Amino acid sequence: MSENVINSLSILQKFINESIYQIENKDKIIQDLTLKNNSLEDELVNFKKVSFFASLSRQLDAKNNEIDMLNKKLNKKNNTNDSDDNTLLDTNKTSNLDEIIEYDNIKYLKDVETKKIYNMVNGERGIYMGKETKKGKLKIKT
Repeated sequence: MSENVINSLSILQKFINESIYQIENKDKIIQDLTLKNNSLEDELVNFKKVSFFASLSRQLDAKNNEIDMLNKKLNKKNNTNDSDDNTLLDTNKTSNLDEIIEYDNIKYLKDVETKKIYNMVNGERGIYMGKETKKGKLKIKT
C-alpha cells in the first residue's frame, strides 16, 4: 500500500510541476499581450492626435486659399476701379467685406459672405433690404 501511495504522490507531484510550468508560460503570454495592448493603445492615441491635427491643417489650408482668392478679387477690383472704390470695410463687422452694387439706379451694400443687401447711408450699412439668390439675382424689398 505504501508503494501505491508513493506512486500516487509521484504522479501528483509530476502533475503539479507540469501545471506550474504551464501557468508560468501563460503568465508570460499574458505579459506579452499586455505589452502589445499598451503599445497599440498608445499608437491609437497618437493616430488620433495626428488625424486631428491633419484635419485642422486641411481646414486652415482651405481658409488660407479662400483668403488668397478674396485678396486677389479685392486687388483686381481696386486696380480696375481706382476712382470708384467698390469695396469698403464694413464698420459694423470689420471681418466682412461689403461690395457696392447698383440696382434700379440705387446703390446698395452687399455683404460678400452672406450675400445680404443693405441700403447705403453715408457709405455705411443701413437697413436690410434683401439678398442675392444663388443664381445671382437680387431680391430687394420695396
